[in-house]
Amino acid sequence: MKHTRFIIYISALVALTSCNSDNFYNTKRFIETDKNMYCIGDSIFVTLNIMPLQVDSKEIRVFSDLKNIKLFPYSKSAMISSDFYEFDKTGEINTIIITKEDYFSRTLKGIIQTHEDKIIINFDNYSNNIVLNKSVYEESPDLAIGGICLPIKPEPGAELEETFNQKRIAIVNCEKQGRPTSMPE
Repeated sequence: MKHTRFIIYISALVALTSCNSDNFYNTKRFIETDKNMYCIGDSIFVTLNIMPLQVDSKEIRVFSDLKNIKLFPYSKSAMISSDFYEFDKTGEINTIIITKEDYFSRTLKGIIQTHEDKIIINFDNYSNNIVLNKSVYEESPDLAIGGICLPIKPEPGAELEETFNQKRIAIVNCEKQGRPTSMPE
């Protein structure tokens, strides 16, 4: 009798949580940029792509302002605050069915700027800017842009993030070095 109750309890728990949960499992998440080399002051176009891997289609949920998709630098100078994984879970949610032919693809337009001791990639209509420590950047202009997808309502025991493949870029000081023609070694 206890065994039957346990099975009923688990079945009910799964049914209740799976209907209103979301995740980015079994998806390929990758970032593209319009160029590989940039100067301070340049515009940058970063495209976020999410496509299903082992299924024909998959439902994903993202906020219309993409606040559950976060970008950050992979670099020694990365500055990621402790509240990076937290976000306001109110707002318009888009439920999107993605396929391998019609996958999620959103391009963000930004500008590369300096402010005091930081280099900032400031994106229009996206609250998650990329911040780099200027002194470390000057030692090595090579970095990669990475990102994570955070489920809006994850199921119990689920991963709380799914990462994007990194996209390697370089930001150089064109006033000192001239406009770049190839990636630094």
